Formats: sequence, structure tokens, C-alpha cells
Amino acid sequence: MQNIGDNGSYALGPACLKFAEGFRKSFTLSDRVLPYLERLVKATGETAIYCERYGFESCVTVERWDSPHDTRTFSGTGIIRPLFVGASALAILATLPEAEVSAVISANKINAPTAAIPVTRKEISARIAEIKTRGYAVSLRERDLDTGSIAAPLAGERGVVGSIAVIGPVDRMKRNGIHRIGMQVQRLAREFSGESRLVGKENGRTLRRSAG
Repeated sequence: MQNIGDNGSYALGPACLKFAEGFRKSFTLSDRVLPYLERLVKATGETAIYCERYGFESCVTVERWDSPHDTRTFSGTGIIRPLFVGASALAILATLPEAEVSAVISANKINAPTAAIPVTRKEISARIAEIKTRGYAVSLRERDLDTGSIAAPLAGERGVVGSIAVIGPVDRMKRNGIHRIGMQVQRLAREFSGESRLVGKENGRTLRRSAG
């Protein structure tokens, strides 16, 4: 905290920026995912975000690339939420083994901010089945009455690590085609996942050569 003027007011100081940047860089794929977010915004016209799994039962928004529209959806970074709230979270949850999904649900106190968010094990299981069939997660008017999101999981060498998503006004996303946007998100997620696995293998070979 630092003093502002002579009136006894205080505000956060620049040291907070250092801590925030350190927190952002602690995530594994943060820098490599930004070009994909940019491409996703160019393809869809909507804001793109990257969420990474955080701990066992949560995810956190790590990166964002804003839409060029004057009317756009804002998503703050550093926001932690359960793995069943929103498309970004559900896309991650849907890729986990069934036993792990059950453990995640059991670990969370399910308290949905809106009536549209699945709150029972049966509802969450139904959403997971839809995502596995479709290949991407859709959330419309769940976290906010005017906002929608479409997400697909990102996999690394050791399995799912996060998701990328498009977020925007529901009406505009519907006009542009939910399935069309979903396929674009899924395509870029698969491309990124393939690249991440390749990088992991190359890094593994380099480490083995160095050790040998």
C-alpha cells in the first residue's frame, strides 16, 4: 500500500504488479497460448481467454485477448472458479477420468450464482456427456444473463492442462453460429495441443541427451 496525497488515503502500489506478473508466469503455457488467442479473436470477432487448471478442483483465467468490437465481453484474469462453472471450466472437467470428476464434484460446495448453472451430479454428468459428444463446451447466460462462452480443452504431454474459449454477447454469438464458433475453438485447441505434445517430446529428448 502507498499513501496518496495528504488526505490519508491509501491505494495499491506498483509492487503489486510485480507479484501479479510473477503469478501469471507461474502457469505452464501462458506465453505460448497468446498467438492462438489472437487467431481465435480474428476468426470469431469475440474476446478469447485461456484458463488453466488450478489446484485439484478449480481453474483460473490466465490470459485474455480482447475483441475489437465496441460492445464486447470483459473477463478479468486471476479469477478462480470451480470446474463446473462456465464453459472454460466444464471443458477441462469433461476430459478428466470419471473417478477424478466424481472427486472434483465432491470436493466443491456447489452454490451456483445463477439458476442456469448445473448444480447436481446428474446435471453435471449430462453436461459432460454433451461436451464429449460435441467436442466443445457451450455456456449461454449461465454466469451472466447477456454473456455466452464456447470452450475446448488444451492437452499437454501429461494430459489436460486448461482450455481456450470465446466469450461474447449471446445474441451476436448466436447470429454468427454457435456450432461454427465451436468448431473454430476446437480446431485451434487441437492444433495447440498437438504442438504442446511435440514440444514436450523435444524437451524430453534434449534432457536425455544432456544427461547422457
